Amino acid sequence: MFPSFFHHATRSYHPADPARRRARGDDLGQPVTIRVSELREPALERLAALDGAPLPAGPRLIAEIGGRPIAAVGLRGGEAVADPFERSAPFVELLRVRAGQLAR
Repeated sequence: MFPSFFHHATRSYHPADPARRRARGDDLGQPVTIRVSELREPALERLAALDGAPLPAGPRLIAEIGGRPIAAVGLRGGEAVADPFERSAPFVELLRVRAGQLAR
């Protein structure tokens, strides 16, 4: 067996392997920033375009990882947009919980 094939054949490729998660950039252990925005920011417009849905109108909560928005939830209606190429569902739920806390 060629050395390069041997390396790949003996290497762990388990999806839960931390090195693979970091390489894919989807480690849920990264710090998350939650902020409020009422502006139509270009990064949020791109997020809505990726999701194929309109950006929630009015004030919204934004979840960011490394300064990049992953999900946004409207504070008025609860509609959401999220990055379909990331594991963003947990962040949408987190934003909805936080929105509920702010509404009290």
